[in-house]
Amino acid sequence: AAARQAEAEAAEAEARLRREAEAAEETRAAEEEARRALAAEEAAAEAAAAEAAAAEAAAARAAEMAAAAEAARAREEAARVAEEAAAARAREEETRVREAAAAREVAAEEAAAAEAAAAEAAAAAAPASVAALAAAAAPPVTVPLVELTAATDGFAEARKVGEGGFGRVYRADALPSLPRVACGFAVKTALVGVGAQGLAELQSEVRTLNAACHPSLLPLLGVCLAPARACLVYPLCR
Repeated sequence: AAARQAEAEAAEAEARLRREAEAAEETRAAEEEARRALAAEEAAAEAAAAEAAAAEAAAARAAEMAAAAEAARAREEAARVAEEAAAARAREEETRVREAAAAREVAAEEAAAAEAAAAEAAAAAAPASVAALAAAAAPPVTVPLVELTAATDGFAEARKVGEGGFGRVYRADALPSLPRVACGFAVKTALVGVGAQGLAELQSEVRTLNAACHPSLLPLLGVCLAPARACLVYPLCR
């Protein structure tokens, strides 16, 4: 009985040991499974972190590329604006140059016209020389007595420059009927009134003087055949 009891106890102990071993094996298996699960979770977390980092890096690269593209567009826009501004300035400068050239041309034309007009006016207003009048050989102009009277202040004594056989000679600065001369005019008047015979002789003398044109002779510029005071007009020589 003792032997059987011992065998039973031994068998029970062996069974207990087997159970304990199985339990320990199960515990180790569970722990190993837990370790594998934890490792898998850690690997998954690392993979997720790597993916997140990769995604973040990709997002950063995309942002950098977008920023670079935006900067390139901004540079292109700035270059376009600068080019348009430069073209506008060039057009404005070209317009300004054309307008300035046109203004200078107009000013030059106006100045030339003004100079020509001034020269023409000066030439028209300038007193003629005795030589020019002699060279022109124009017939004497009929000068009204009233004009001669006004030009000599009524044949005033202060205007008298000489006296001869024909009559007195008076100085006249200007006569409306005649072009101006630098030296003025000598108005030679008869001492007394002339009749029909005297006028005929005076007319003959006028024709002779007019025909006898020579640079050394004073040209007869004007004549007044008024019976009250016949006059001959010459350039005044002093």
